[in-house]
Amino acid sequence: MKKVQIVMLMILLCLMLTACGDSDEPSRRTSRGDDSEESDSESGKKTDKKATDTPTPTNTPKPTPTNTPKLSAQYFGNRSVQYEEENSWHQVFFSFSVTEDGELIRQEAIIHLSITNDDGVQVYKGDHSVTDKDYSMWTSTFRGTQLLGCIYIKDSEITQGTKSSGVLTISAELKDGSYWAEDRLQISDLPVLPLQITIPQAPLTLKEYDYNGKTARKMEINDISYEVSDWGTLTVTFTVKMLENKSGKNSSDYCYFGYKLKNSAGVIIDSGTCIAGPLSVGEAIKEEEYMGSDLDRGESYTLEFYDYK
Repeated sequence: MKKVQIVMLMILLCLMLTACGDSDEPSRRTSRGDDSEESDSESGKKTDKKATDTPTPTNTPKPTPTNTPKLSAQYFGNRSVQYEEENSWHQVFFSFSVTEDGELIRQEAIIHLSITNDDGVQVYKGDHSVTDKDYSMWTSTFRGTQLLGCIYIKDSEITQGTKSSGVLTISAELKDGSYWAEDRLQISDLPVLPLQITIPQAPLTLKEYDYNGKTARKMEINDISYEVSDWGTLTVTFTVKMLENKSGKNSSDYCYFGYKLKNSAGVIIDSGTCIAGPLSVGEAIKEEEYMGSDLDRGESYTLEFYDYK
């Protein structure tokens, strides 16, 4: 009986040891599965968690963003021209924008310019490639502050003509083939050919005669100079001094002398009488006389003073 009990006790002890060995294995497999790239099952498939939750290093630099392509302008406006006398150049302004009332942009373009004076002569033509550096902020009374392109045309780049005003045409094209047709702007202060005037040599003594052919007054002309307006009108300035007066030394009278303005062919294009005074003997006065009109630039003229009879 005791032997039977001992045998049964030994069998029970073996069963208990076997049960304890089977409970530890699942815990280790789970751990390996979490800590390595080993498969979770005998089929060898990777877990979804391992494939999708790979951490990104915090010190990995962010990708450099690519530059956004510049939009090509669809509108071309704010065209104007003005003359800056201090620098002797014309400033031609313009602007570009993507939308009609949108923000103005710095657009690379080719600007075509030409100038034709009022005689119909083309005195300037140029194609200008503009880049970002040709744009800046400009302020005007009417438009405020705007981003405008500006092209400078120096006087030395414009052919001298016979008229100081005319028309500037401006058009533009882009590298993509976009094109804006010519716009016409009035332009002034164009360089003109010098007007050649030969004036009398001073001092010049002239006489005024009475109805009897006798000398009424004698005068001396000095300091003769002239200016020509944009419209070709000649203004002659001179000083007149009374030398003799038949009415008496203390008498104050006007004195008269004639003038003729001739072109290079010797044709008289203007003539008349200059009046100076009133003067007494020994007195002098500075006078101006307007002569001619629409004189031809590039032509040469001769001014003559002569006795008044």
